[in-house]
Formats: sequence, C-alpha cells, structure tokens
Amino acid sequence: MAADPDSKMVFTIQEYLSGACLPTFRRSTTRCLTTASRLRALTWPEYPELQRPHGARPLKEVERSPNIKFTALAEAYFSSLQPAELNASDYIDKECPLRLASPRYVTYETDDVWFFKNIDNEQMFVTLVQDYVLNTVSESLRAIRRHALDSPEAAALRFQNVSRLCTAHHARWDIFAL
Repeated sequence: MAADPDSKMVFTIQEYLSGACLPTFRRSTTRCLTTASRLRALTWPEYPELQRPHGARPLKEVERSPNIKFTALAEAYFSSLQPAELNASDYIDKECPLRLASPRYVTYETDDVWFFKNIDNEQMFVTLVQDYVLNTVSESLRAIRRHALDSPEAAALRFQNVSRLCTAHHARWDIFAL
C-alpha cells in the first residue's frame, strides 16, 4: 500500500476519511469462513468466571437512544474539530498507517490485493481488522490530536491485541485496546 504520489501533497483527515473504505474483493477460493463456523456448530460459551451473581450488577437503568441521535452527536463533534492536515509526503515509501483505500490518497498494491482475495481463516480476518481498520482509526486520532508521526503520544494511540488478559479457558474472541 502506498500513498498516491500524484495526490495533493497536503490533505485533511476529513478528506481522506470521507472516501476511505475496505474494498470488495471476490474470493479466490470456494471455501468460505461461514462454512468453518457451521462445521464447529458451537453453542454460546458459558464461562462461570465471567458470570456475576444475580442482582450484583451495578447497572440500574438503561437509557436507549435512537441511532439517529448518536449519528447527529458524532457529526456535531467532528464538525466542531479544526481540520487536521496531513502531508502525503510523510506516507510515501513508508509503512503507511492509513491502511484503508481512499480515492486520490491511498491505493492498494499487489500484496494487499492478494491478501484481501485470500482471507480464509479467523487469524487473517483479525489481521485485516487490526492492520487496516484499527491502524487507520489510530492514525486518524493521532492527526486529530496533532501528535507528531513518531512521537510517544502517537505510539500510545496504537491498538494492541490484549487477548492474553482474558482468563477464560479456550476464549474464542480477540480483544483490542488502546
């Protein structure tokens, strides 16, 4: 993946994110991930160590909010931010933390295209989420907060796989945290 050398040299994170997405690729194999999950046919796991005694939960009241209200709040927050500018030359010929393709800014190279066409297990899917989606979220946060690209603050904004913190036996999920 590379930042497009023909793109504007300076762009805002908002411009980049407005077109950023995971592309749709046709799988190169016939086996699909849902087949593997159907073969296992696992029931919902019950882990006593994760359960709390009845009545011990501190939550007393749940207030539901329609999705439109949440969307409006998120849009209001992002529109209140000053545009965070990025310099495309910072990303050319480097491991690009902006991993989602966006027209005019980031394009996929042959190895990325191969990766998307050959996702055939959960580990590859976890890699996709961490390397492409969460790294882009981290880089967006870094740009919005205006931290230098190689600063300790920017490193603190990177998602880490903290699944080791889950002590449930044979846990079947991955946990990512900032």
